Amino acid sequence: MAKVDVRVFDSKAEAAEAAAGLMREALLRAQAEGRPCALCLPGGATPKAVYFLLAKERALPWERAEFYWSDERYAPPTHPDSNYRAARDLLLAPLGIADAAVHRIATEAKDPAADARRYETALRACWPQSPAPAFDLTLLGLGVDGSTASLVPGVPAMKEEDRWVASVSLLGERAPGAARHEGPPARITLTPPALRGARITAFLALGEAKAEAVQAALVPAEPATECPARAVVPAGAPPVWFLDREAAK
Repeated sequence: MAKVDVRVFDSKAEAAEAAAGLMREALLRAQAEGRPCALCLPGGATPKAVYFLLAKERALPWERAEFYWSDERYAPPTHPDSNYRAARDLLLAPLGIADAAVHRIATEAKDPAADARRYETALRACWPQSPAPAFDLTLLGLGVDGSTASLVPGVPAMKEEDRWVASVSLLGERAPGAARHEGPPARITLTPPALRGARITAFLALGEAKAEAVQAALVPAEPATECPARAVVPAGAPPVWFLDREAAK
């Protein structure tokens, strides 16, 4: 990873608050410019603290927001493992976000590859002239193995150069370390090319368990395929990393 903006905070709460601040800034910028604000949300447990903070801020111009996801676990939208459900329960529903502004990754076809193609078609319809989805903000997490979105070491999606969305099977493609990834083994994820177009890209990594992955991402000593977070190279501003002291140790 070439240039990065690393910000270290004394606590998980302070790091989450700083990440929430980026979403506030994106919304207010879009309001000032009189346009929608495309926000790409992560999965996993890490962003829940960010959702909790933002759900209290009803005065923000949420009518500008359009919500997308970097990845989804292949489970029904009501399932406890659904990334969409976590965002819905903690952020979207409390704020009364309209369904039309929520562009979730469908998981109803019982065919992850087909649903991946559908999501890519929807994204390309939103940005027909762009080399990648032009999100105002993409917020990403970090796995203990350096994974981000559902890009994990060794999966074919890591080598994708053209497609924006891919299906991933942790069982079929990646035996070593698969137990580190809880929940349904089938996933749908944005690819490295699709994660390059955001105006602002941010990673939120919290806790001592993430320290080795943070080091692998920021002090590279391995090929990028061994640390997927390093494959996220935004075309615009360098990525921002929000870390607590345990993750930064």
